[in-house]
Amino acid sequence: MEITALRAHIAEMRGTLMNQEQEIREKVREEYDNLVHNLYTATFELKSKFEMYRKTVQDDVKEQITKVRREALDLMRSKTEVTKADDEILKRNLAKAEQLREIQKEKHDLIKLVLVLKSLNNWKQFIMRKSLSQKMFDFTKRS
Repeated sequence: MEITALRAHIAEMRGTLMNQEQEIREKVREEYDNLVHNLYTATFELKSKFEMYRKTVQDDVKEQITKVRREALDLMRSKTEVTKADDEILKRNLAKAEQLREIQKEKHDLIKLVLVLKSLNNWKQFIMRKSLSQKMFDFTKRS
């Protein structure tokens, strides 16, 4: 009788041990999911910031090129003898360069907006996937 009681106690302890192991696995999985979520969020934020920084640097470089072009043309005018026709061509080219620069600025602003929308959309999708994953985890936990 003691042997059957001990066997029953051992079976009960094994069941308890298996339940505890399952609970520990679930806790570890939940912590892991949270860490992955935090890591993804941080990397996504960094990626967005780097993309914005890259676009800003490109814009600054284009601005500097425009400034140098304008200064070079002014210097050329002052150093050399420029005919009226050449002066008109230079002015027209400079005006077109200015128009192009304005369009590039507008494009830069639009790209910034697109990047923000892209970031928000990716974040929203990730949150939805995380929520779905959590609901599935809760559902399997209850089952």
